[in-house]
Amino acid sequence: MARTALHPLHRELGGRLVDFAGWELPVQFAGIIAEHHHTRQAASLFDVSHMGQVLITPTPATSPTLRPRSRA
Repeated sequence: MARTALHPLHRELGGRLVDFAGWELPVQFAGIIAEHHHTRQAASLFDVSHMGQVLITPTPATSPTLRPRSRA
């Protein structure tokens, strides 16, 4: 079963891990109500790294638009 880079943290935090399309992912930690309150009072993170990857490679035509610019 595949695992994301956050898997050790999910395990350390006591996530209930399940098989989701070949990935071992957490579906719950402290319970749905506790997680709802945490999200409303602070913030929550949803690990989407199992959904795919995008590789952006600049070409000579696009590289000027990808460079940081200053407003000066």
